[in-house]
Amino acid sequence: MKVSVIVPVYNVRDYLDRCVESILSQTIKDLELILVDDGSTDGSGRMCDSYSDERIRVVHKENGGLSSARNAGLDICSGERIMFVDSDDLISPYCLEIMTLATEKTGADLVQCGNDRVRGREAVTEAGTGDVRGPVSGENSEILSGRDWLLRKDFKVMAWGKLYRSELFRDIRFPEGRYNEDYAIMYRLVYPLERVALVDECLYHYTVREDSITGAFSEKLLDQLDFMDEKLAFYRDNNEKQLYDNALREKAYYILTCYHSALPVYGRSSEICRGLKDKYLDIYPEVRKLDNIPARNKLSLSLARLRPEAWVGIGRLADKVRGRGRC
Repeated sequence: MKVSVIVPVYNVRDYLDRCVESILSQTIKDLELILVDDGSTDGSGRMCDSYSDERIRVVHKENGGLSSARNAGLDICSGERIMFVDSDDLISPYCLEIMTLATEKTGADLVQCGNDRVRGREAVTEAGTGDVRGPVSGENSEILSGRDWLLRKDFKVMAWGKLYRSELFRDIRFPEGRYNEDYAIMYRLVYPLERVALVDECLYHYTVREDSITGAFSEKLLDQLDFMDEKLAFYRDNNEKQLYDNALREKAYYILTCYHSALPVYGRSSEICRGLKDKYLDIYPEVRKLDNIPARNKLSLSLARLRPEAWVGIGRLADKVRGRGRC
């Protein structure tokens, strides 16, 4: 079973060697590594050309973003299975073997493995790789439908860390020029699947980069609200009330989280904050009727109609009161 590993590359010269080595060191050999240089300016593109392994295919293109690079890889891949690996991440040596065996033994269209985090360029210690010693079986898998997986709290929306049957991308591509592209397609891809396998081994190592900025508000985050509306429409059209209610609750929390992040940057009277408040008021009549929201959160969601920033403070106070009451 041939596996196509698609790696979008953009200005990652300090991480690329480690990523490529982890893929070429897989215990299965029937793979192709597609490196898509997305207009790098730091020499990463030349690094892609410098690798001599015959399993590597290199694509050079103008900068178009992560979705564009992944789509370029999908357009030329030839494997029966597909995996996406971000160019600053790495995978365990047994990753593809375990996941392909899980596919063969379970007949799953998609296999998800566990992941951990690596800070910066630190090495992954032997104890932290999650590698399986001795015979590799791929039998430690939980099998469920795509719908049931979407209902679970441990569903992971990221495209990486998954092994896909290549046919799943026959009519699906990542939306280009948008942020949170994984969120836009994953529910559509997963929902119709009859068999998904969840492998409990930690095989994917996600890098928290030293130059990354987390927690800062960006207007790009608002792209996800459009994707959320698309997801709500999808579940409504398929008469999936439970999935719809979960997605509506998620949208309410996301709007308030964005408001809380944008407030210190733009101010309460800004167009962005007023727009987020209006979006919340639009959905609140539906949100208040949901039965999947804990009672401790309903007060803060109600008060958020007047002062959206109160949502975080009231929620934290409720947690403290609940904690004191249990003592």
